[in-house]
Amino acid sequence: MSKTKEVSSKARDITVAFKTIGCKLNQYETEAMKTILRQHGCMVVPFDTHADFYIVNTCTVTSRADYKSRLALRKPKRINPDATVIATGCYAQLEPETIGSIEGVDMVLPNDQKANIARHILGDDIPKLSELPPIQSFLDRKRAFIRIENGCDYSCTYCRVRVARGKAVSIPAPRIINEIKGLIDNGYLEIVLTGVNIGLYHDDAVSNLVGLIKEIMKIDGLYRLRISSIEPTEIRDELIDLMANETRFANHLHIPMQSGSDRILKLMGRRYSSSDYEALIMRISEKIPYIGLGGDVMVGFPGETDNDFAKTVKLVEKLPFTYLHIFTYSPRKDTPAFAMKDDVPSQVKKERYEVLRTIRNNKINIFLNSLIGREETIIPERIVNGVVEGLSGNYARARVSCINNDISEPLRIIVIGRDKDILIAKKC
Repeated sequence: MSKTKEVSSKARDITVAFKTIGCKLNQYETEAMKTILRQHGCMVVPFDTHADFYIVNTCTVTSRADYKSRLALRKPKRINPDATVIATGCYAQLEPETIGSIEGVDMVLPNDQKANIARHILGDDIPKLSELPPIQSFLDRKRAFIRIENGCDYSCTYCRVRVARGKAVSIPAPRIINEIKGLIDNGYLEIVLTGVNIGLYHDDAVSNLVGLIKEIMKIDGLYRLRISSIEPTEIRDELIDLMANETRFANHLHIPMQSGSDRILKLMGRRYSSSDYEALIMRISEKIPYIGLGGDVMVGFPGETDNDFAKTVKLVEKLPFTYLHIFTYSPRKDTPAFAMKDDVPSQVKKERYEVLRTIRNNKINIFLNSLIGREETIIPERIVNGVVEGLSGNYARARVSCINNDISEPLRIIVIGRDKDILIAKKC
């Protein structure tokens, strides 16, 4: 919906700034919108600089994400009062009236209109697009996120993203392959497959996610492939075996756990038990040494008792996580949990969060210390004052001194120490 301005179809060479809140899928779609606008002659500039248009790709996974989205939408008019501010993304999709009422917001676009961002900015003479185009670059890094599906068929009671994104729809495998080939030709060393629920991927040409990965592995020049968060119920032995045996498949998995209490998991609408989850994680860690294993855990879900939380703590302590994302439950409109009584006091939520944070930090320390003395390979992401920073296959961040400024190739390193959560290394 448009609140004020009409943009002349003659406008060209205008400046556009983007701000992305939330997931890797949002980041991918921002890059696709940048691709469209660049193709029409627009110049993309940093968000904190003067621009003609500001586009905020919002998120609504938590109340904190809502807050960050609103904050970002209020900023542009302070930089350029004459700019046009456009809101899109999941928060804008689900609450267009709320977003549209924010002072300074000129236009609210649903997710399915991201493909037509140029039409909304430059006018009706721009042809309509049915989908976002393949991206050509990604955040000026050597790692690129690729969308392989959108939407989710699960019914987790706390999640409103499935409402914003709809049912799971897979991107055709040939398009994914061609997009990856283009990024590799442009110098990208690592490809990260992303979506709302990537484990649901299906295409007749490759069957499932494992089939897609096998086809991607045939691409010349691919150095490393990584997958983003994947549901525990969608991890099959063939995926674990492929990761264990294919050196270009990053030894890293992020597998949402949410709770260690079977009662809470059932209330959440999760499709597994705590024992199912434990068995899966242990099987993976035994099969793939030094794997980076992450998970999501939510504290304070409606009805969570001290006993429920104690079961979560026990399971988290037992499992070989190398990092953990901890979330405090916040009521989300358009979800079944919103109708449940939010009966865990905020102070108790904070205390439970701190308990898990302490455990998480200890697990990070154990994992990073275990890597000292090991050889790893990092994908360089940036270089500052002769120090290269990059990411290993098992999702550890490392820094290494470099004689030259060339970060176009992977770096083989030996880990010699740590600086907090960063590994310190030297070149092999």
